[in-house]
Amino acid sequence: MNRQEYMNRLTRALDGMTDSERREILDDYNEHFDVGLAQGKTEEEISQRLGAPEDNAGEYLGVRQNNTANTAQENSQGQYAGQQYSANTQQNPPQGTPANAAAGRVANIILMAFLTFFIVTTGLSIVFSLYISLWAVIISLAAAGAAVLISAFAVGSAAIMIGLIFIGLGLIILTIPSGIGAVKLGKWCIDLMVKYFKWCVRIVKGESNV
Repeated sequence: MNRQEYMNRLTRALDGMTDSERREILDDYNEHFDVGLAQGKTEEEISQRLGAPEDNAGEYLGVRQNNTANTAQENSQGQYAGQQYSANTQQNPPQGTPANAAAGRVANIILMAFLTFFIVTTGLSIVFSLYISLWAVIISLAAAGAAVLISAFAVGSAAIMIGLIFIGLGLIILTIPSGIGAVKLGKWCIDLMVKYFKWCVRIVKGESNV
């Protein structure tokens, strides 16, 4: 099956989970497809390697049910102790938990900011420079091929002219797969950055951790 069919079946199979849980799982599987496609695999090969979406969803649902059952058991065991709390304590939960959660969230945001700064200032600049250099090479090959073709008609020997024509055409043809590869590489880099910034947004919203 292709990517869309696989993700649709996985979404339906995860119907018993919350939106945030389901979204996180789907993001993980989309990342599997992105990595596999970047390695040259087809969507069908990636789907086969991942296994049936219903089986994978069943494993997630099983883990979730076990966690729910354990939580219910712990709540039952602690019910008697909870009944001993005073009404004031019940109405005013401990102040440490929200503070700790807020501190952890701030720490995640600060770490994410430093990581983003490092990626933007170093990683992106290097990748962008290499990408521009790649296109410069491709354009240079095309220009060289055109120049060779033009010069072929200026020579007097037919044998040399035919040789130059073949060389010029070879250089131009070489730029076609190179250009296609460069376009795909650029699209993959953009998709990767979009996924990274979506992850940053989830960090800011507190939906995920660094």
